[in-house]
Amino acid sequence: MNKQEKSVRKMIINGICLFFLVGAVACNSSEKQGDTASEQMSQEGSDAAAGNTAGGTWDSNRFNTTFASNNRYGEWDANRDSYLDENEYTRGFYRTWDTNRDNKVDQNEWNTASRDFGMQNQTWDKWDSNRDGSLDEKEYRTGFNQSGWYREWDGDGDKRLSQQEYSTGLFGRWDRNGDSMLDENEYTPYNTYYGNGGTGNGMNNGTGTGTGTGTGTDRTGTGNNGTGNTGTGTGNGNGTGTGTGTGNGTGTGNGTGTGTGTGNRPGSGS
Repeated sequence: MNKQEKSVRKMIINGICLFFLVGAVACNSSEKQGDTASEQMSQEGSDAAAGNTAGGTWDSNRFNTTFASNNRYGEWDANRDSYLDENEYTRGFYRTWDTNRDNKVDQNEWNTASRDFGMQNQTWDKWDSNRDGSLDEKEYRTGFNQSGWYREWDGDGDKRLSQQEYSTGLFGRWDRNGDSMLDENEYTPYNTYYGNGGTGNGMNNGTGTGTGTGTGTDRTGTGNNGTGNTGTGTGNGNGTGTGTGTGNGTGTGNGTGTGTGTGNRPGSGS
Protein backbone atom coordinates (compact mmCIF):
# COMPACT_ATOMS: atom_id res chain seq x y z
CA MET A 1 0.00 0.00 0.00
CA ASN A 2 1.50 3.29 -1.09
CA LYS A 3 1.68 6.46 0.95
CA GLN A 4 -1.34 8.09 -0.73
CA GLU A 5 -3.61 5.11 -0.02
CA LYS A 6 -2.56 5.05 3.62
CA SER A 7 -3.42 8.73 3.93
CA VAL A 8 -6.88 8.19 2.41
CA ARG A 9 -7.53 5.23 4.73
CA LYS A 10 -6.52 7.27 7.77
CA MET A 11 -8.89 10.08 6.78
CA ILE A 12 -11.77 7.64 6.39
CA ILE A 13 -11.13 6.06 9.81
CA ASN A 14 -10.90 9.49 11.45
CA GLY A 15 -14.14 10.54 9.78
CA ILE A 16 -15.95 7.45 11.05
CA CYS A 17 -14.68 8.02 14.60
CA LEU A 18 -15.73 11.67 14.48
CA PHE A 19 -19.20 10.63 13.29
CA PHE A 20 -19.69 8.27 16.21
CA LEU A 21 -18.35 10.82 18.70
CA VAL A 22 -20.76 13.52 17.52
CA GLY A 23 -23.62 11.05 17.65
CA ALA A 24 -22.83 10.05 21.24
CA VAL A 25 -22.73 13.71 22.35
CA ALA A 26 -26.06 14.39 20.63
CA CYS A 27 -27.72 11.37 22.28
CA ASN A 28 -26.52 12.42 25.72
CA SER A 29 -27.84 15.95 25.20
CA SER A 30 -31.19 14.60 24.00
CA GLU A 31 -31.52 12.37 27.07
CA LYS A 32 -30.88 15.32 29.41
CA GLN A 33 -33.46 17.43 27.60
CA GLY A 34 -35.92 14.56 27.83
CA ASP A 35 -35.34 14.20 31.57
CA THR A 36 -35.81 17.94 32.07
CA ALA A 37 -39.03 17.89 30.07
CA SER A 38 -40.31 14.93 32.10
CA GLU A 39 -39.51 16.72 35.36
CA GLN A 40 -41.30 19.83 34.16
CA MET A 41 -44.35 17.80 33.13
CA SER A 42 -44.36 16.02 36.50
CA GLN A 43 -44.17 19.32 38.36
CA GLU A 44 -46.94 20.80 36.23
CA GLY A 45 -49.08 17.77 36.99
CA SER A 46 -48.45 18.20 40.72
CA ASP A 47 -49.31 21.88 40.51
CA ALA A 48 -52.52 21.11 38.65
CA ALA A 49 -53.52 18.51 41.23
CA ALA A 50 -52.97 21.08 43.97
CA GLY A 51 -54.91 23.71 42.04
CA ASN A 52 -51.95 25.96 41.30
CA THR A 53 -51.55 27.68 37.97
CA ALA A 54 -48.87 29.89 36.55
CA GLY A 55 -48.31 33.00 38.59
CA GLY A 56 -50.00 31.56 41.71
CA THR A 57 -53.57 32.03 40.46
CA TRP A 58 -56.62 29.78 40.64
CA ASP A 59 -59.47 29.65 38.17
CA SER A 60 -62.94 28.47 39.17
CA ASN A 61 -62.53 24.98 37.73
CA ARG A 62 -59.37 24.24 39.68
CA PHE A 63 -60.84 25.80 42.79
CA ASN A 64 -63.96 23.64 42.54
CA THR A 65 -61.88 20.50 42.04
CA THR A 66 -59.69 21.29 45.02
CA PHE A 67 -62.64 22.12 47.25
CA ALA A 68 -64.27 18.80 46.38
CA SER A 69 -61.18 16.96 47.61
CA ASN A 70 -61.35 18.24 51.20
CA ASN A 71 -64.58 16.38 52.12
CA ARG A 72 -65.97 19.27 54.17
CA TYR A 73 -69.16 19.33 52.09
CA GLY A 74 -69.76 15.67 52.90
CA GLU A 75 -69.31 16.36 56.61
CA TRP A 76 -71.99 19.05 56.56
CA ASP A 77 -74.48 16.94 54.58
CA ALA A 78 -76.04 15.39 57.67
CA ASN A 79 -78.86 13.57 55.86
CA ARG A 80 -76.55 12.27 53.12
CA ASP A 81 -78.69 13.44 50.21
CA SER A 82 -75.72 15.07 48.42
CA TYR A 83 -77.19 18.56 48.92
CA LEU A 84 -77.12 21.13 51.68
CA ASP A 85 -80.40 22.51 52.97
CA GLU A 86 -80.27 25.89 54.69
CA ASN A 87 -79.75 24.44 58.17
CA GLU A 88 -76.88 22.22 57.01
CA TYR A 89 -75.38 25.14 55.11
CA THR A 90 -75.49 27.47 58.12
CA ARG A 91 -74.24 24.79 60.52
CA GLY A 92 -71.30 24.17 58.19
CA PHE A 93 -70.34 27.84 58.34
CA TYR A 94 -70.74 27.83 62.12
CA ARG A 95 -68.22 24.97 62.37
CA THR A 96 -65.94 26.67 59.86
CA TRP A 97 -65.83 29.98 61.72
CA ASP A 98 -65.16 28.16 65.00
CA THR A 99 -61.47 27.91 64.26
CA ASN A 100 -60.40 26.87 67.78
CA ARG A 101 -62.99 24.03 67.84
CA ASP A 102 -64.58 24.95 71.19
CA ASN A 103 -68.14 24.68 69.82
CA LYS A 104 -68.81 28.41 69.92
CA VAL A 105 -67.83 31.46 67.90
CA ASP A 106 -66.23 34.17 70.00
CA GLN A 107 -65.88 37.81 68.98
CA ASN A 108 -62.31 37.47 67.72
CA GLU A 109 -63.28 34.55 65.49
CA TRP A 110 -66.31 36.48 64.24
CA ASN A 111 -64.29 39.63 63.51
CA THR A 112 -61.69 37.69 61.54
CA ALA A 113 -64.08 35.45 59.62
CA SER A 114 -66.58 38.16 58.73
CA ARG A 115 -63.69 40.13 57.25
CA ASP A 116 -62.16 37.12 55.46
CA PHE A 117 -65.50 36.17 53.91
CA GLY A 118 -66.38 39.73 52.99
CA MET A 119 -69.54 39.96 55.08
CA GLN A 120 -70.89 43.49 55.01
CA ASN A 121 -73.36 45.58 57.00
CA GLN A 122 -73.19 43.31 60.05
CA THR A 123 -72.03 44.01 63.59
CA TRP A 124 -71.13 41.75 66.49
CA ASP A 125 -73.75 43.32 68.74
CA LYS A 126 -76.50 42.36 66.30
CA TRP A 127 -75.47 38.72 66.50
CA ASP A 128 -74.60 38.32 70.20
CA SER A 129 -78.15 38.74 71.43
CA ASN A 130 -77.54 37.56 75.00
CA ARG A 131 -74.34 39.63 75.35
CA ASP A 132 -72.27 36.75 76.73
CA GLY A 133 -69.29 37.33 74.43
CA SER A 134 -69.81 34.28 72.22
CA LEU A 135 -72.32 32.91 69.73
CA ASP A 136 -74.15 29.65 70.16
CA GLU A 137 -75.51 27.99 67.04
CA LYS A 138 -78.94 29.60 67.35
CA GLU A 139 -77.51 33.13 67.62
CA TYR A 140 -75.15 32.44 64.75
CA ARG A 141 -77.94 31.14 62.50
CA THR A 142 -80.12 34.17 63.19
CA GLY A 143 -77.31 36.57 62.31
CA PHE A 144 -75.88 34.61 59.40
CA ASN A 145 -79.21 34.19 57.63
CA GLN A 146 -79.36 37.96 57.24
CA SER A 147 -76.54 37.70 54.68
CA GLY A 148 -78.82 36.15 52.04
CA TRP A 149 -75.93 34.03 50.76
CA TYR A 150 -77.89 30.79 50.66
CA ARG A 151 -80.43 32.16 48.20
CA GLU A 152 -77.67 33.93 46.27
CA TRP A 153 -75.60 30.75 45.89
CA ASP A 154 -78.61 28.60 44.92
CA GLY A 155 -78.09 29.08 41.21
CA ASP A 156 -80.96 26.87 40.01
CA GLY A 157 -83.38 28.05 42.71
CA ASP A 158 -84.26 24.55 43.98
CA LYS A 159 -83.77 25.56 47.65
CA ARG A 160 -80.77 23.28 48.12
CA LEU A 161 -77.09 23.66 47.33
CA SER A 162 -75.03 21.20 45.34
CA GLN A 163 -71.31 21.00 45.98
CA GLN A 164 -70.69 22.87 42.74
CA GLU A 165 -73.03 25.68 43.78
CA TYR A 166 -71.34 25.93 47.17
CA SER A 167 -67.79 26.12 45.83
CA THR A 168 -68.84 28.52 43.07
CA GLY A 169 -70.44 30.80 45.67
CA LEU A 170 -67.35 30.61 47.84
CA PHE A 171 -65.12 31.43 44.87
CA GLY A 172 -67.26 34.49 44.20
CA ARG A 173 -66.89 35.72 47.80
CA TRP A 174 -63.09 35.68 47.50
CA ASP A 175 -62.74 36.97 43.93
CA ARG A 176 -62.64 40.52 45.25
CA ASN A 177 -61.48 42.17 42.02
CA GLY A 178 -63.94 40.27 39.83
CA ASP A 179 -61.36 38.93 37.36
CA SER A 180 -62.62 35.30 37.62
CA MET A 181 -59.30 34.26 39.15
CA LEU A 182 -58.01 34.03 42.71
CA ASP A 183 -54.53 35.38 43.27
CA GLU A 184 -52.43 34.24 46.22
CA ASN A 185 -53.85 36.86 48.59
CA GLU A 186 -57.45 36.11 47.64
CA TYR A 187 -56.85 32.39 48.02
CA THR A 188 -55.26 32.61 51.49
CA PRO A 189 -58.57 32.23 53.44
CA TYR A 190 -59.13 28.83 51.81
CA ASN A 191 -56.09 27.41 53.59
CA THR A 192 -57.23 28.96 56.86
CA TYR A 193 -60.77 27.60 56.83
CA TYR A 194 -60.82 24.63 54.45
CA GLY A 195 -57.23 23.47 54.09
CA ASN A 196 -56.57 19.75 54.42
CA GLY A 197 -54.59 20.32 57.58
CA GLY A 198 -57.67 21.49 59.49
CA THR A 199 -59.79 19.40 61.80
CA GLY A 200 -63.53 19.25 61.96
CA ASN A 201 -66.05 18.88 64.71
CA GLY A 202 -68.68 16.20 64.83
CA MET A 203 -72.02 17.37 63.49
CA ASN A 204 -74.25 15.01 65.44
CA ASN A 205 -74.27 14.18 69.11
CA GLY A 206 -73.23 10.71 70.10
CA THR A 207 -75.63 8.28 71.68
CA GLY A 208 -74.82 5.72 74.34
CA THR A 209 -76.52 2.96 76.26
CA GLY A 210 -75.65 1.66 79.69
CA THR A 211 -76.50 -1.51 81.55
CA GLY A 212 -77.00 -1.26 85.28
CA THR A 213 -76.62 -3.93 87.90
CA GLY A 214 -78.32 -3.89 91.27
CA THR A 215 -77.90 -5.67 94.51
CA GLY A 216 -80.67 -6.60 96.88
CA THR A 217 -80.44 -6.79 100.63
CA ASP A 218 -82.14 -9.72 102.31
CA ARG A 219 -84.48 -8.78 105.02
CA THR A 220 -85.51 -11.12 107.81
CA GLY A 221 -88.93 -11.35 109.29
CA THR A 222 -90.62 -13.06 112.14
CA GLY A 223 -93.93 -14.76 111.99
CA ASN A 224 -95.65 -18.00 111.56
CA ASN A 225 -93.70 -20.64 109.71
CA GLY A 226 -90.61 -18.48 109.94
CA THR A 227 -90.58 -16.90 106.44
CA GLY A 228 -88.72 -13.74 105.65
CA ASN A 229 -89.88 -10.78 103.62
CA THR A 230 -88.42 -10.24 100.16
CA GLY A 231 -85.98 -7.36 99.91
CA THR A 232 -85.48 -5.17 96.80
CA GLY A 233 -82.51 -3.09 95.80
CA THR A 234 -81.55 -0.66 93.03
CA GLY A 235 -78.22 -0.15 91.37
CA ASN A 236 -76.72 2.42 89.00
CA GLY A 237 -74.74 1.49 85.91
CA ASN A 238 -72.65 3.49 83.50
CA GLY A 239 -72.38 2.91 79.76
CA THR A 240 -70.52 4.50 76.92
CA GLY A 241 -71.66 5.04 73.35
CA THR A 242 -70.03 5.95 70.08
CA GLY A 243 -71.03 9.19 68.40
CA THR A 244 -72.53 8.97 64.96
CA GLY A 245 -72.62 11.55 62.16
CA THR A 246 -69.68 13.37 60.71
CA GLY A 247 -66.62 14.44 62.56
CA ASN A 248 -65.69 12.98 65.93
CA GLY A 249 -68.84 13.12 68.00
CA THR A 250 -68.83 11.22 71.28
CA GLY A 251 -71.71 10.37 73.53
CA THR A 252 -72.22 8.91 76.96
CA GLY A 253 -75.21 7.08 78.25
CA ASN A 254 -76.34 6.31 81.77
CA GLY A 255 -78.11 3.09 82.54
CA THR A 256 -80.07 2.09 85.60
CA GLY A 257 -80.71 -1.42 86.80
CA THR A 258 -82.81 -3.00 89.47
CA GLY A 259 -81.81 -5.86 91.67
CA THR A 260 -84.00 -8.11 93.74
CA GLY A 261 -83.13 -10.15 96.79
CA THR A 262 -85.03 -12.81 98.59
CA GLY A 263 -84.71 -13.69 102.26
CA ASN A 264 -84.82 -17.34 103.24
CA ARG A 265 -83.78 -17.06 106.79
CA PRO A 266 -86.23 -18.62 109.19
CA GLY A 267 -87.89 -16.54 111.81
CA SER A 268 -89.25 -17.48 115.12
CA GLY A 269 -92.96 -17.64 115.55
CA SER A 270 -95.48 -19.23 117.79
